Amino acid sequence: MYIYDRNEPSRVWLHLHGLGTDVQGRKVEFLREFFKKSVPYSFFGMDMEYEKHTTSLTLDLLEVLLAGLSRKHESVTIGASSHGAYVALNYVKRKPLYNLKRLVLLAPSYNTLTLMIQTFGKERLKHWLEGKASLTIREEDRELTFRKDWAVDVIRNDYEIIKDGRVDFPKN
Repeated sequence: MYIYDRNEPSRVWLHLHGLGTDVQGRKVEFLREFFKKSVPYSFFGMDMEYEKHTTSLTLDLLEVLLAGLSRKHESVTIGASSHGAYVALNYVKRKPLYNLKRLVLLAPSYNTLTLMIQTFGKERLKHWLEGKASLTIREEDRELTFRKDWAVDVIRNDYEIIKDGRVDFPKN
């Protein structure tokens, strides 16, 4: 599912929701109403279903979205919550910016995989971390099943932003 409100032709807000949510949540509804009434932005939000894709595939999809929105809008802002912010930060670290002018990060996750390991324990996640099994968890009243190569992709491509207590992000 996606939402596209064309309120303002020159500027668009691309919202990336968190891991256990989608575009039917309260935050998305609030933002849509806010932009319709108060601030001239178009609004685009899409169910990202992060658990069904590797982070690499999600970044590729975001690149396609950003390229397309940049053809229609002079200025793109990514507003991102929690794991959506994790994806946004990895995007600006690795991909072309097109007309992306700003990021607005709401309660960003900088190390989603590390947090999952801390929450569920390395032993429970062992086969998933090795890419041998999928992982099912409950998050915000939803059951999420992560594909078996999700964690391997994060580890292989070094997507965690905070590692060993330090920020791993370009200074430019």
